[in-house]
Amino acid sequence: MSLKDEIEKMIQAEREKLESRDKKEQDAHLVIGLYNEAMEKAQDNNEILKDREVELKATILKNRNGSVNDEVTLTFDRPILKIREKI
Repeated sequence: MSLKDEIEKMIQAEREKLESRDKKEQDAHLVIGLYNEAMEKAQDNNEILKDREVELKATILKNRNGSVNDEVTLTFDRPILKIREKI
């Protein structure tokens, strides 16, 4: 198989992944995005995140029955994998 054929095969596989994801998003009534700024900063600086708790920003990306782009800040307790409202 030539390099060109391999690249075309990889591109086709990525297209199929995107199409599958788009179908799932179309079926969903609610889509929530989570953003972890602390993790992003640690990765950008090639560091290991050591904080027990970090803030997560949750944003409503799609909501068939309500508003979108609403944002709330949550607390993520990493060792026990628990998300709760920020106090």
